[in-house]
Amino acid sequence: MGALEQDEGFLPEIIF
Repeated sequence: MGALEQDEGFLPEIIF
Protein backbone atom coordinates (compact mmCIF):
# COMPACT_ATOMS: atom_id res chain seq x y z
CA MET A 1 0.00 0.00 0.00
CA GLY A 2 1.86 3.09 1.19
CA ALA A 3 4.91 1.39 2.60
CA LEU A 4 7.05 4.17 1.18
CA GLU A 5 4.94 6.70 3.03
CA GLN A 6 7.16 6.22 6.08
CA ASP A 7 8.30 9.81 5.57
CA GLU A 8 4.93 10.93 6.86
CA GLY A 9 5.43 8.86 9.99
CA PHE A 10 2.03 7.29 9.31
CA LEU A 11 2.92 3.62 9.70
CA PRO A 12 6.69 3.16 9.52
CA GLU A 13 6.22 -0.32 10.97
CA ILE A 14 4.44 -1.40 7.80
CA ILE A 15 7.75 -1.17 5.97
CA PHE A 16 9.23 -3.84 8.17
